[in-house]
Amino acid sequence: YAGLLLLVLAASVAVSLLARGQPPSSARPMFAELPIVILVLQTALLLAIIWFSGGSGFHFLGIYYLGTLIYVLAHFEPMHWLGVRYIGVQVAERTFEAVGPARQFWWMLYSHVFEVAGAKIHYFILPYVLKMVPIPRETP
Repeated sequence: YAGLLLLVLAASVAVSLLARGQPPSSARPMFAELPIVILVLQTALLLAIIWFSGGSGFHFLGIYYLGTLIYVLAHFEPMHWLGVRYIGVQVAERTFEAVGPARQFWWMLYSHVFEVAGAKIHYFILPYVLKMVPIPRETP
């Protein structure tokens, strides 16, 4: 696990160094209503599914979520620290200006916790509930 994590971190740093000085290639809105509604409904539905399947999967979901969050930080944060991935506002066509450090921190935290790692809990819950992975059904 540590070796793969270091490989992801190294790749992220390499991409960041190669992309410095380039304009953003994939700007997207952070707080569009429909994606937030879909994420909230999807999460509520998936948590209800795991609850009604016995509820013991919450422990393993927590482990999966923590691992996903660690991966997200290793993948995206070097790009953020090196200035090639940032939260910005559009000032002209295809021109963006970074917001201040405090807003960078809180919006990036929101993005990592909810939009990226949180949006991937179905990768664990559905195989778990369908018994496609050999995970114990009781919390250790």
